[in-house]
Amino acid sequence: MKRLAFFATAAFVVSAGVLAALPRMVSAFDVKGQIERSVGGILGQPVTVAGEGHFAFAPWPAIVFDATRISAREPGAATPRTLVEAARMVVTADLSALVTGGSIGRRITIEDAAIDVPDLALGGLVRLDRDALGRIEPGRLALANSRIRLHGAADGNVETIDVKAAEFGWPDKSSHMRLDGTFVWRDTPVSIASRVVGPVALAAGRDGTARVNVTVGGAEAKFDGRLFILEGVQAQGSLTLRAPDPAALARLLHLPWQPSVGLFELAGDVHAQAGGATLADAELTLGQNAFDGAFSLRFDGKRPSLQGTLATARLDLSGAPPTSAARSLAMPGPTSAAPADVMQGVVANWRGRTFDPRLLEALDIDLRLSAKSALLGNINLTDAASNLILRDGRLRIEIGEATLAQGRLTATLDLRPTGDGNLTMKSRIGVVDARLEGLGLVPLPSFIHSARARMTIEADAEGSTLDEVGDRVRGRGRLTLTDLKTAPLPGLAETLKQPLSTHTGSTRSSQSGFASAEMTVAIAGRTISVEDFSATSPTMNLRLVGSTQWPNGPLALRGAVVLNERTAGWTSEPVTLEVPISLVGSIGNPVASPGGTPMVRPIGADTGGRSAPVVP
Repeated sequence: MKRLAFFATAAFVVSAGVLAALPRMVSAFDVKGQIERSVGGILGQPVTVAGEGHFAFAPWPAIVFDATRISAREPGAATPRTLVEAARMVVTADLSALVTGGSIGRRITIEDAAIDVPDLALGGLVRLDRDALGRIEPGRLALANSRIRLHGAADGNVETIDVKAAEFGWPDKSSHMRLDGTFVWRDTPVSIASRVVGPVALAAGRDGTARVNVTVGGAEAKFDGRLFILEGVQAQGSLTLRAPDPAALARLLHLPWQPSVGLFELAGDVHAQAGGATLADAELTLGQNAFDGAFSLRFDGKRPSLQGTLATARLDLSGAPPTSAARSLAMPGPTSAAPADVMQGVVANWRGRTFDPRLLEALDIDLRLSAKSALLGNINLTDAASNLILRDGRLRIEIGEATLAQGRLTATLDLRPTGDGNLTMKSRIGVVDARLEGLGLVPLPSFIHSARARMTIEADAEGSTLDEVGDRVRGRGRLTLTDLKTAPLPGLAETLKQPLSTHTGSTRSSQSGFASAEMTVAIAGRTISVEDFSATSPTMNLRLVGSTQWPNGPLALRGAVVLNERTAGWTSEPVTLEVPISLVGSIGNPVASPGGTPMVRPIGADTGGRSAPVVP
């Protein structure tokens, strides 16, 4: 019993002696020197730690700095730049270092700090070389209730990140590093959980595993792969990006385009390195649409550059959720909607939207898209191949080839900012040998059953809002219809009945439909001027001029129906009967009505030998 008491007393005395000696063995001066050498070695700049520290148990032996400043002097700078200002910094002592000769302060906790990270450039972190990595020492760094300010070198902007709690840990040279934390960025909660191969392994040329999970609001990014050094730190593995609300994420990132397309999800095999990344075997989900493809993203030019190819079996832009202030190109409404309803929905979505030149100047894009089927409103394309090219602020969207209503569609749209806040637009649409009833581009007049259509439209415009662009559009179009099958034009039989009876003695009225038609129009804003419209049937010719409003405004057309030489048998003399008419109603529901006094002429009289006189 006495021997036990002796050993207990001896242990107590030794422990008390060690504790009494610790303040002399672990000094603030030594800890400052270690921090200065470690941080300075990583930055490649002289580092100074200012502030008075004292020994304390917190709860373990530690040097506590109640107020401290860490500064670095950049090459050529007259004064040092403050990196960290902290209300409290606790450096926990590693007592084993007293024996091994290693770093004493391997556990650092910083509280209520303002941390400045100068001149961050995108991709800069992956430019760490092996020497810099080799100078990183194992340890632990914890932040609490602090604020990080990221200074952008290119634009001078400062991003602020509030740190609720974060911890970087690398216990020893054989273990992985980990970074876990919760933050607030732009009033949005952010969390990070990562496990990454240690820097010594990378510096020695060995690769290692890396698992990173980042959540920003409702969005999430996951990486599972390997890190290695080959002309800088590189990463290779599987990447998944997911955003249930892409518009909210775009607003958070201050992107000029805020798409409302439903779920966004991108997954593939990524290879990231200094200046860019590639994504192979990519699977992209946008709302109800799924794509396969590949991407390449570069940051080493004057602006970011994205190249990619995408393919999908079915592209449906009709079922996308409605958008506010034209956040999406998706056409709202069910697929059974009339063309006028679809176009009115698109116009309503874009109305009043001021053009933002950042849309075209944020990055360069070269994207190729192919779709076995593409649905826009009730416009249904098959085997569509399109390009989207954005370069130096100029956008070109091109449908190089697509099948539309059994015919062929080509289209181009060019957009360019003028530099004074306006946007110029040039477009061309061409349709060859398509079924008119399946086009979906224009309202189909109620009396037309079917036809083969050939159409071209060319237009340009300029404005500061999309409303202005629509109001100022100028262009021309031509439509040719063959194999035309129609019912009688509403109101035409009643319009012809009295002139036929009066001038030919006939009581019959022509009920035959038209077999072909041609139309040339001029476009001025939403006004469509019909410069020439002609339709033929076995018994008559119809010629009209006038105007209407897009997409289905009131008709104001005038002209004449000419009963040709095959009706000459109705009188003793071969004649043509020219009956002036007006066409009113709308494009979808036209109605013929009398338009003036009929004229009777001998065949060829005053017509240059033609059977149908020219209608003024």
